[in-house]
Amino acid sequence: MAHKALSLALLLGFTLSLQGCGDADEAEETAATAAPAGGSAVFVSSSASLSGLTVAQATASKKPIAAGIANGMSVDASKVTITAITTAAARRLAGRGLGGHCPGVECDEITVAFDVETTDAAAVTAAINDVVVADLATSIKDAIYDAPVSDFTDADMADYVKSAALTMEVSALSAPVEKSTATTIVEPTDAPATDAPPTDKPTDKPTPPTEAPCPTMAPDAGCVDDECAMVAKVASMGSTIEGCADIAQFCDHEEYGPITQPLCPVTCGACPTECPPAAPDAGCVDDDCAMVAKVASMGSTIESCADVAQFCDHEEYGPITQPLCPVTCGTCPTEAPTTAEPVDDTNSTRRLSFEFVTSDEPLLL
Repeated sequence: MAHKALSLALLLGFTLSLQGCGDADEAEETAATAAPAGGSAVFVSSSASLSGLTVAQATASKKPIAAGIANGMSVDASKVTITAITTAAARRLAGRGLGGHCPGVECDEITVAFDVETTDAAAVTAAINDVVVADLATSIKDAIYDAPVSDFTDADMADYVKSAALTMEVSALSAPVEKSTATTIVEPTDAPATDAPPTDKPTDKPTPPTEAPCPTMAPDAGCVDDECAMVAKVASMGSTIEGCADIAQFCDHEEYGPITQPLCPVTCGACPTECPPAAPDAGCVDDDCAMVAKVASMGSTIESCADVAQFCDHEEYGPITQPLCPVTCGTCPTEAPTTAEPVDDTNSTRRLSFEFVTSDEPLLL
């Protein structure tokens, strides 16, 4: 009887042992299923030094910039987060542009910090280390240029950022750092940091200084660039220039030309041409100078009447072209034939011709 009880106890223990093993295997299988294939998510941080964009422009372009960084490293754009945009240093640029390029003057170099969320930190770290900064710059430029306006937090700035990005440069990429948590996002602010202790005393808020308005151009100033007005105009668009020379490439721009030419006529070569008066005895001649000036006022350029010959009979432009280019248009007035001097025949013998008519009627003399 004791032998049977011992056998039963051994059998029971063996069964329980088998059940325990099964539970452990199931637990391990469940844990393996729940764990991500590449391990838990981590964050790899780095930063790029950019020149050619202002902090405000880059801040408005966070999404396109993040997409450009992601494309440059061949990672998912949704895993790249811009964490901070700060001014790094002043740097001289050779480019020009209405949206932030500044030739021969100090331009801000900014630092764009970013996180890449990943389960394979080693691969992302290697990708950052292998990036060629020139290729990364191209990737960011393309992303900004191709981005829809909706990707910019300030839609009004989108066109200027796209323009500025054409000559944007990436000068450096910092060494990647692996972290277990995401970096706290820092929004740029224009308010200076202060260590002053808080106070309950009311303070008078200082009135910000107002910029003096641009002086009115003298009526007899002639054709001159209104540098002050152009600088103010560009400032209202969120960028900075020193004068008309900085935006010469926009003189013939489809959208910005009509803004640039009136304020920078000398830079844009849009000064009206002063033509000498035609000589009274010049006769019928083409007034090439007047025609060139007329066409320039209409936003185009020609060298002489010969360039507008096809418009002589145009319904709309013919009445403009013909008076200024009569030789080209063949509209010179025809000279009337010379009238002979009247002949004084008082003392001359008059010759009369008679016509003899046969008729039954009596001839009256």
